[in-house]
Amino acid sequence: MLVTMYWRMDMKMRENKTKNKLRQGERVYGSLVSFYAPGVVEVLGTTGLDFVILDGEHGGLTMPQIIDMTRAAEAFDITPMARVPNHDADVITAFLDTGVQGVMLPHVNTEEEADKVSKAARYYPLGNRGHFAGGRPALWGLADRFEYFKHANEQTLVMAQFEEIKALDHIDAILEVDGVDAIVLGPGDLAQSMGWPSAEKLETVIDTVIQKTVQAGKWVSDPGVKLGQDGRASKYAKQGSNIWFVTPQEILREGFMSYKTWIDTQATGS
Repeated sequence: MLVTMYWRMDMKMRENKTKNKLRQGERVYGSLVSFYAPGVVEVLGTTGLDFVILDGEHGGLTMPQIIDMTRAAEAFDITPMARVPNHDADVITAFLDTGVQGVMLPHVNTEEEADKVSKAARYYPLGNRGHFAGGRPALWGLADRFEYFKHANEQTLVMAQFEEIKALDHIDAILEVDGVDAIVLGPGDLAQSMGWPSAEKLETVIDTVIQKTVQAGKWVSDPGVKLGQDGRASKYAKQGSNIWFVTPQEILREGFMSYKTWIDTQATGS
């Protein structure tokens, strides 16, 4: 009994440090990981990044793999989040039950879809997330269930992806949904939905979405800015993009290419 009481007093439900930073007006930085690699998540945690998004849509990560990578994130104090494959409430619930502290929902095109996914990610009175007070996020049942529900509602970060041009007609209504915390821009799918327009036309839509999101008091991601795109990075940071992330493969590729160039330069003395 004494041991049980000690752990009940000592253990605390995890805070979402990424969401807390956003609330304080800070930019946050992370990585989207689409393959099973707990070690990569641990390394990311040593770099000062704020979060990792585990890709359950294009990466096809399984629930046991998501749990492993979530544990790695927790051990290295980086916020674990996940991109879920669809809008099904039971799927959203399953991802959140692994312990991730945020979900990124693909192809949110209407107010109704935004309301549905945001409610699936939160407990009563804010939503209808499937009841489970005995899992990892609730300290395997040690936490008081109602304290856990309140905590989960406060800490879960719900990000709706803007990936289709038809969502532009509904963006104001989507942003009015209380449960949507942030908009994540998907420029690839967006461009495809527009019939692969010119860069200028695509960026006009992106500019509009960022402006509306910032005006609505919500957070918004960068629109897929790549390393070295100084002008775009400066533009969108100044416009208000405060959620920034890249993939590990992009960093690895750029890093090793720079490393090779550096060695060649040193070897030739030029």
